[in-house]
Amino acid sequence: MTIQELTTCPAGHYLVRVDDVQESTTPLGDVRWSLRLIVVRGRQIGRLAAWTHFDWGAPGRARAREIFRSLGLHTPPRPSEEARKSMLGKHVFVDVAPIDGEKRNRVVGDWRLLRK
Repeated sequence: MTIQELTTCPAGHYLVRVDDVQESTTPLGDVRWSLRLIVVRGRQIGRLAAWTHFDWGAPGRARAREIFRSLGLHTPPRPSEEARKSMLGKHVFVDVAPIDGEKRNRVVGDWRLLRK
């Protein structure tokens, strides 16, 4: 990992790659996946666009479906290593904006699939 991948790019619209998917647990015990999104085109290429996450519990299922759909993938019924790996390297357009009072970004708005 480079220094460039650790510094967050300015707010904007970017084509990003899912570079990493890390698993953790929510306070309610649900599985949470955190995705590292790296810019792949334009002046900010190689920089971190944002980390974003979703959980597999009832509150997070709609977001999980949105993210999988935007990546051109079917949403699996439960988290699996195969599903996690299927996300890696996928490209999607996102808008990012800073989180108030922090030096990191969040994804805002809809994810848009890259049409090839």
